[in-house]
Amino acid sequence: WFARDNYLFRFKAGRLLSNAFPKCTPEFARALAELVDNEDETAADFALEILQNYEGQPTTHVALKRVVTRYAKDARKMSHVKISLDSTGVVGGEYGFVEALRMKKELMDAWLVDDDQAIREFAKDHIRELDLNIAAEHKRADDGIALRRLNFPNDGDGVVDKQSSGRETDSGNED
Repeated sequence: WFARDNYLFRFKAGRLLSNAFPKCTPEFARALAELVDNEDETAADFALEILQNYEGQPTTHVALKRVVTRYAKDARKMSHVKISLDSTGVVGGEYGFVEALRMKKELMDAWLVDDDQAIREFAKDHIRELDLNIAAEHKRADDGIALRRLNFPNDGDGVVDKQSSGRETDSGNED
């Protein structure tokens, strides 16, 4: 499938694998890492397309680090590594994405002490990007809360504030 049409491979075969095997086992991650180590560039692309479906599970990091080590200068592959690391799946609550990104950032701490210089440099850069994304998402959540308070003012128990909204809450009629 990958050789014929790798354009949507991540969303077809890659998703099929992650649905069939929702947890990326250490054995599966090692097999993908071996593809990166022992094969050509197409095998690394194949591994990355699969890894992007595992939402940055820590077991995938062994394979992702191998990609960074071998292809640190390849911007497209590094972009796919970041997508793999940052994918979250469904999050809940106003600050759900902020918390998910904070957890992703914590997982990057182990990369900062890796023996490989390319991995450490990638981690430093990616942590800076995560910090910016966390700040942006926090502001977006704050703005969303403030906007809802303006559009739907209430006194905390579900009663609409008559002065702010210009509407009567008892009868449903406007003032």
